[in-house]
Amino acid sequence: MLLNNHSDCIRCYFDPVPAVKPLKITGTLDVFFAETKDLVEAYSSLKLNIGKDEQDRADKFVHEKDRATYVSCHAILRLLLSRKLNVSPLEIIYLNGVYNKPKLPEDPIFFNITHTGEAFAIVISDSFEAGIDMESINREMNFRGIIKSFFSKSESEFILEEPDKASDRFFKLWTRKEAFLKALGTGIADNLQGVEVSGNENHIRKESFENLVPVSVLREHYIYSFEYLHYVLSIAVPYESEIIFHHLSGSSIFSIFNKRIL
Repeated sequence: MLLNNHSDCIRCYFDPVPAVKPLKITGTLDVFFAETKDLVEAYSSLKLNIGKDEQDRADKFVHEKDRATYVSCHAILRLLLSRKLNVSPLEIIYLNGVYNKPKLPEDPIFFNITHTGEAFAIVISDSFEAGIDMESINREMNFRGIIKSFFSKSESEFILEEPDKASDRFFKLWTRKEAFLKALGTGIADNLQGVEVSGNENHIRKESFENLVPVSVLREHYIYSFEYLHYVLSIAVPYESEIIFHHLSGSSIFSIFNKRIL
């Protein structure tokens, strides 16, 4: 599925005045999504493709569904990267960036992951950093306290102006913020109210990030958001991109094992 045809796209920029330029696709990303329940038949094979450190972290999860999601996500990431790098999954070595964002030596491929209790998503780029976040839409959640702490006045008004859409808008903005910060490499920032993502064009103050990331990273970003099943996903990238979405199942997982093109 070509994501651009089914998503909202916003722009975040750091310059005082946004440059006017025509829309242009400048990169391609692959996004891989799966619900853990669809991978049961492949799970025993997936467990063989994670490293010891990953297995140790997986063993710390209290709930089996969380453990299975973690293992499946990290195993599939290794399988996808191994296919691109032409090495075995367990030969892949991860390094930690300044804020512990995992990366490959020399950054030949860029990637990011996100997972909930029962699903996960992976974004992979050959060209530039990307951030991804996903949440299950919970329309019973009381998020008004969170809005006061982490959203600006304009964002709060955007979320609450249509009560029947409030939950969807809350999760959309939350995933936009997280995806954007993950693309920058900072993770969650202290001042989330200063990272406004409710408009089509959003000016972000450089002062919010100058002590966290190099000035060279502080360029415009595009955030693509869409709803799929009962999840909302957002992907942040520094260039307008064509995003190809893959929904993985048991059969497509085995095609990755066999290194066939999805």
